[in-house]
Amino acid sequence: MKKLDGSCVERFQIIEHLRFNAGMRSEFFCLKSIKCLKSFCLFHIAVLTSFLLCAQSTPRKPIIVLSSNFYMTTFASIPCENFGTTFKTRVRTKQVRSKDTIERLDKFLDTIKISKENWSMNTRGKFLFVNKSGKQVTICIDLVRIKVDGNLIEPNAEFMRFLRSMIPKEQFVP
Repeated sequence: MKKLDGSCVERFQIIEHLRFNAGMRSEFFCLKSIKCLKSFCLFHIAVLTSFLLCAQSTPRKPIIVLSSNFYMTTFASIPCENFGTTFKTRVRTKQVRSKDTIERLDKFLDTIKISKENWSMNTRGKFLFVNKSGKQVTICIDLVRIKVDGNLIEPNAEFMRFLRSMIPKEQFVP
């Protein structure tokens, strides 16, 4: 190592050397920081994208609406389980895919109250639905009553109007 005599030229050279080395370090630090920042941003973009894709889960299955004419007379009441086999050729099928309708049906199902009574039904409408938790739900209606998964529910005029709105109007013509 060279001994310094303190001349102005030497001091200037030392300062320039230190400045150059410091600049190189800061440039290296900046480049390293930029790489880290890019990695950090890319990682968070990937996490955010995967979160958004998960949040947009697969589209819900449609509500399947099976109906026959509500004023059709039969010799006996038709229970929900026999609806399809009894009215094979007279059943009209409709699929309801509206996200709002599916969400509204989920909300109705969250608020229903099971009745203590157990009336038989003369089923004229049947709804097959997969609820928000993935469980298959069967809803049957006649002119005045609603059964959900075989359980009669307390009278609910708003729910009945909602279910009837999904059935073609010609099914209510005598």
